[in-house]
This record gives sequence, structure tokens and C-alpha cells, in this order.
Amino acid sequence: MGINRRDRVPLYCQLKAIILERIENEELRPNDPIPPEKDLMRQYGLSRTTVRQAISELVREGYIYRSRGKGTFVSRPKMQHGLRTLTSFSEDMRSRGFKPSSHVLEFERVKPSTKMASRLELTEDDEVYKIVRLRLADGEPVGLQASYVPASEDWVITRADVEGEGSLYELLESRFAIQLDEADETVEAALANAREAELLEVEKGAPLLLRERITFTIRGRPVEFVKTLYRADRYKYLVHISRQDH
Repeated sequence: MGINRRDRVPLYCQLKAIILERIENEELRPNDPIPPEKDLMRQYGLSRTTVRQAISELVREGYIYRSRGKGTFVSRPKMQHGLRTLTSFSEDMRSRGFKPSSHVLEFERVKPSTKMASRLELTEDDEVYKIVRLRLADGEPVGLQASYVPASEDWVITRADVEGEGSLYELLESRFAIQLDEADETVEAALANAREAELLEVEKGAPLLLRERITFTIRGRPVEFVKTLYRADRYKYLVHISRQDH
């Protein structure tokens, strides 16, 4: 596959298709370096601007990633997540053969905002545990997660509990016999700010997936509100839908 200058398809799109084909054919495997700009310019007779546009598109779509001072590399396949099963991050990663781990960045008891209190059915005089964690799969940062759990007399959570257990769901279910049942969840696009980019090891402004969830017990009591920012180059969602005659 080469460049056809008589084709109406823009040159950068043709180069993009060439690189994608090499990735799909496994000529370029995950974490393999993409040829330098000068090599692509010389091989296909393209301008620097055209090559950079093709590379930027592939980075934006998550097929390749840039590493500062090192170069541009093929991304690993995205982790696929279904939206019909209530699982924790740890359970999700283990089911895919990854080893989950976390770094606890913040742990404190705070007063909920008006919005938070409404979602968790609390008053503004109540308190919540704020737990911010960097979530990793096989040591690679894939998500930045902020969980808010009501500070109840029925359970006392410590930083050591969170660091030791790893999964907040497993902690609530095993330690406090809380039966988790269902959740309301939304997913939308976001862009990484400077702090998020540094923690997730992406460029500032890189695309992220913002996932917000309210988890309920079997009695319908909201027990957690969580916001997770996932690297869009490492995560995608699967939804099975059907059309039935009624």
C-alpha cells in the first residue's frame, strides 16, 4: 500500500491508513516505535506538515501514543468494558488478566457539596470519605478515581483499609456486609488538565473518558458516588442493544 497522488483522498489520510494497516497486520506491535517523521517523509515523499497531521490523528484516536523525549509508539489494545454488569475496577482488571493496583493520593473526611449531598441522600451537615486513587493495570496508570462514601456509624474506613484492600467494593461487602446491588452511570468525553496528564502519563489536553457512578445497596440506599477519568487510548465501552417488535 502506497501513496496515490491522483486519489482524492487527502495525503495525510492515506498515510494514516498505511500506518493503521501495518498495526492491524501486526507489522507494528504494541509499544513498537513508529518510524521517525524524516523517514516517513523520505519514504512516501510527503511534507513534514502532512506527516505530522497523520500522526496527530492517530494519537488523538488512541492508536499510537507519544512519550516525551523518547518518540511515538503503538498503543496497546484498549480494554473493553461492558455497561451491564456492576463490577469494581479491581474485579474488572482481574477478569481481563491484568494485575490491578492503586496509589492512594488523598484520603479525608469532608463535608459534601450540595450536589454530592443530594446524590448520596445526605444533609450538608453529614460527612463523606473522600478517596482519590490512581488506578493501575500491570503497573500502567489507566484511571484517576475520586470516590465519596457516606461516613456512617455503621462503618469506619481508614486509609490503611483502602490501601490494603485495594477494592472499595470488596471492603464494603466483606468487612461491613453491605450488599451492593445496582448503579446509575454516565460516560462522557473530557480533556486532561495538567495534573491529570502528569498522573496518567499522557499529554495535557489528551482525550479522557469521564465515568460517574452512584452505587446503591440492595435496599436502595446510595453508598458511593465515584468519578473516574480513564485514558481514552486504553479504555472503550461495549453496549449490547437490540430492537424487538412489541
